[in-house]
Amino acid sequence: MNLRTIKTLILCVFSLVVNAQQNPVDSLLNELKTAKEDTNKVNLLFNLTEICDERDILKYAEPALKLAEALDYKKGTANILNNIAYAYGHQGKVTRALEVYNQSLKINLEIGNDLGAAHSYFFIGDLYQNRGNSKNALVFYQKSLSIREKQKDMQGIARIFNQMGNIYLSFNNFKVALEYLKKSLSINVNIDDKVGIALCYNDIGVLYHKQKKYSKGLYFYKKSMEILEKRGDKVGIARSLNNIAGIYQDSGNSEKALEYYFKGLEILESIDFKHGLAQTLNNIASIYIDNKEYEKAEPYAFRALQVSEEIGYPQNVLDAAEKLGKIYNSQKKYKEAFDMMVIVKKMTDKVNNEESLKATLQFEFNKQEEITKVEQQKLDEITAREKQKQRIVIIVTSLVLLLVVIFSVILLSRYRLIQRQKLIIEKQKKLVEDKQKDILDSIKYAKRIQNSLLPLEKYLEKTFNRLRQ
Repeated sequence: MNLRTIKTLILCVFSLVVNAQQNPVDSLLNELKTAKEDTNKVNLLFNLTEICDERDILKYAEPALKLAEALDYKKGTANILNNIAYAYGHQGKVTRALEVYNQSLKINLEIGNDLGAAHSYFFIGDLYQNRGNSKNALVFYQKSLSIREKQKDMQGIARIFNQMGNIYLSFNNFKVALEYLKKSLSINVNIDDKVGIALCYNDIGVLYHKQKKYSKGLYFYKKSMEILEKRGDKVGIARSLNNIAGIYQDSGNSEKALEYYFKGLEILESIDFKHGLAQTLNNIASIYIDNKEYEKAEPYAFRALQVSEEIGYPQNVLDAAEKLGKIYNSQKKYKEAFDMMVIVKKMTDKVNNEESLKATLQFEFNKQEEITKVEQQKLDEITAREKQKQRIVIIVTSLVLLLVVIFSVILLSRYRLIQRQKLIIEKQKKLVEDKQKDILDSIKYAKRIQNSLLPLEKYLEKTFNRLRQ
């Protein structure tokens, strides 16, 4: 895996700020000509290490490191150290690469650069995984993952899921491996990370390849290569070519397999990528040996052994030594064949130790999965109880609200009835008052008439009394 693809967003930035006809490297080199000896120049050199060919990384990284240290620019120093370590790993200098990664990690922890520390943890884990040390790789991936989850670094999380999938794939635990790879692919699609998508396609292709589902494997390898070709990722393209060749080799099409292996070999030699080179050389030698073309196989197997010993990958050394042993036996070079058998025995012990570590790790994985399942069951039970409580609360609350609504309706109806009754009473009261007023007015009127007649009566009475006298 190309470690520098972690920061692919930088490429997107460059593609926006440079002219379509201009190479991003050339654009940065032009800026570098007028740059002052400050942190900006450090960053320009760092960006060059991010996008240049692998073999040119140290050309820009070493002056960048010198300037960053002179300026006491610790964050820049840590970033550059990561890419220097990558370059050493690319050259097969694994021990030196690990030392430099740890220097970067130490600085990031000192200055509290959590995301930088996460990158360092990831790169160290990747270095261990490339050497076949899955146990240490897992430890550092987990450290990186815990930081990235806190930082919500989705691109970094996707990368780690991808690598976790590869670890399970190395144990032939295809079900769990596919789950991690699909998680990674889903995140990469959501954030539109083309390089991440290509990596996932490639590793899903490996998964189907190992299960001998060649058509599916070939489909995903080619989907991966399509993306990588558009981006000009030489390491990724070479890897895809070798994987495609592997499918043709396993399915018995040696001619087609060699065609793709040689295409991949040409790219790997141009960028001097030793890890991929050792594997490809071994694969080419293997095809010639299967076809009993030992003379053709010998230079590829011998070179594979040299490169494998240089990068210190026991499995590759073992494969190359076994092939050379077969070749020398066919040529009756028994002393050379014996020397190869000594190497095979030595490397077999190392590989067996690593396999033992893998078996231990697999047991730990299985044990952890069981623990996780039990914890998940407990969590599910607690969640179910909480949901039941919530349902009860919702039902009770709903009933109370229903009663409140019913009571409110009753009160409203009662209030309206009282209002209607009150209105009727007021109307009746008004009617009585009006009648009463009419009666009183009639009485008053009659009284006035009566009072108006009283003087006449008195007059008549007086008159009558005079006449009697």
